[in-house]
Amino acid sequence: MLGPIENIALPETIPSIECAILVSEICDFILESILKKTKNYRAVLGLSGIDSAVSLFLLADAYESLPAHKKSGNDCILAVSFFGPGIDQSESQAAQDIIRLAQNRYPTAPIEFLKHPLDMDAEHERYYAFERALSNTDPTENPLLLVTHVIWSYLYTLAERHDFACVDTINQTEYWMSEYDTDLLGDIQLIGTLPKSVIHQIAKYFDLDEILERQSFDSCLQIPKTKNYFDQPLSSEQEQKVFYVVDQIFTCIEQNISVHDILETTNQSHALVSRLKQLYVMSQERLATTDMKMNTTKG
Repeated sequence: MLGPIENIALPETIPSIECAILVSEICDFILESILKKTKNYRAVLGLSGIDSAVSLFLLADAYESLPAHKKSGNDCILAVSFFGPGIDQSESQAAQDIIRLAQNRYPTAPIEFLKHPLDMDAEHERYYAFERALSNTDPTENPLLLVTHVIWSYLYTLAERHDFACVDTINQTEYWMSEYDTDLLGDIQLIGTLPKSVIHQIAKYFDLDEILERQSFDSCLQIPKTKNYFDQPLSSEQEQKVFYVVDQIFTCIEQNISVHDILETTNQSHALVSRLKQLYVMSQERLATTDMKMNTTKG
């Protein structure tokens, strides 16, 4: 928790970025990364909120720029819904609206939508996912984490068996705040270098903000993500401003700027800056541990 929202000095406006240029650069990265991983343009991702919605549009935008001779009937951008039984229908509808908007905007992109794996008929992939999730997680301690593990295990299974590149949708702010599970990192970290505040601007660039503002689409269990950080849900406008402030502070911390100078530059509270610095240190330790495990596995 970062404390009460009242403790953050929110800016009146947020500086805009050149989204078209940024999107073009990301699309170049996507084409190179996916075609290295798979024989065709095949990517699978979980659709759960603003980060994954933006990722879906980036994948489709990149496909549009793919030369015709590199396209084939086996190409596929598969979005798997994280919204399942017991989820508010408005959130499930939002997922379908996102898909429909993407298909209309990118008519040649091979976008497919798969409903929540827990809604599917019993099949071996589903049992494989449950078995894998249960072996790593105590469902009585964290039901949300269990559901997430189940769906991610399903994504991994699809990727391994059907030649997909598994795309994770963790943003830079979540890395900074250590808000990710090391077991749930995909083949491609699509937006891992983009702060949350930038994700919001790209969402507006893709005309996603109207759909995303209708409900708390940033969660697979009808809990706004900001509830993880504050004692109250935030409006879309508040959330954008909050993450702009948070991202500014994290950027300063990453550049080794002292707490004293950050306080003078950002005009934020000492408690907020100190808490973010604590989270940043934790995240760096976690990333270092993850890298060690990956290197050990490769060795």
